[in-house]
Amino acid sequence: LGSSSTGSHAMKSAIDAWDNLFDSLPLPTFILGIDMRVRKANRAMVQALGMTNRDECINKQCYKLAHNSASPHPECPLMTAMERNTDVRSIIDEPHMNGTYLFHVTPVESDTGFPNSIICTACNITALRDSHRLLSENLMRLSLAQRAGEF
Repeated sequence: LGSSSTGSHAMKSAIDAWDNLFDSLPLPTFILGIDMRVRKANRAMVQALGMTNRDECINKQCYKLAHNSASPHPECPLMTAMERNTDVRSIIDEPHMNGTYLFHVTPVESDTGFPNSIICTACNITALRDSHRLLSENLMRLSLAQRAGEF
């Protein structure tokens, strides 16, 4: 009786430690089933979605939460990742999440060699995108000025 109690206490401690670690990740992260339903969402993802309760995410399709749509986003990397059984990235302008995100999807293999879950992170790259646009505009102006002989 004592060893069973010790074992379940150790298991609960390990689960709590993993939950704390997952929740501490700074990148918004989902753990999804192959049906695209959320099994787990970390604090950063809940905040990125503008939600307050992570339980609102559980068992909902990721595309309904992240894209506010009835079907996966056309640029969603998940299906490609599942078909290739490898990680895939995609940049998506996401108004529902107020920015541009680099979605990185990684299938997690089961014992059979086929994915049984997916890790999806969403890195907000809005500031990087805006800086890139500003730099591109400035380079265009410089190029036009050079052609006009202003330099």
